[in-house]
Amino acid sequence: MYKLVAFDIDGTLVNSKKEVTPATREALHKLHDVGIHVVISSGRPYKGVLLNADLIGREIVPYVSCFNGGLVKEVATDRTIYSHTLTNEDIQYWAKLAIDNDLDVHAHSDEHVLIYDEPRDQYVDVEARLNEMPTEYADFFDGALIAPKIMITAEPTKLDAFIETLDPAVYDKYSIVKSEPFFLEIMPQGVSKGEAWHI
Repeated sequence: MYKLVAFDIDGTLVNSKKEVTPATREALHKLHDVGIHVVISSGRPYKGVLLNADLIGREIVPYVSCFNGGLVKEVATDRTIYSHTLTNEDIQYWAKLAIDNDLDVHAHSDEHVLIYDEPRDQYVDVEARLNEMPTEYADFFDGALIAPKIMITAEPTKLDAFIETLDPAVYDKYSIVKSEPFFLEIMPQGVSKGEAWHI
């Protein structure tokens, strides 16, 4: 008997219009009613995941995994069950790489998409709108900022060209996911949506 079923958001929980269909909502409530935990596991920040939990009924979602497994929260209490963050040294390394290559870079706080400078392309705004989180300037090089994930964004061909220049050794140190043609997500090594539920 299954005890827990985890759902990604895009292409799984929601359709191409970012909607939860009535059939999906009904099926998830049936799972909950027979004692199976319905959880969401996504690359999105906590606030963005909660927006989608509300689409199916937050009351049936006891836990969510955010930032590709870097943060697990108990929904009813907001309690953090697990957190694995990049160090500020990590953030500085990736932010410098992005800036040196004329790419946008951002991270997240609880309420904001954190940017270092004015975005060059539209994709930071895509992230902000998707998760209903306004942007806020932050100093990525002040020695204090930590975050579960840092994202580098650019036009797909430009981003692909950047990826080709990466030192192969970074793949041994970080979990790196190209989640969209214009999104490159960097998390600590070992972070994944699947591993989040082994804690």
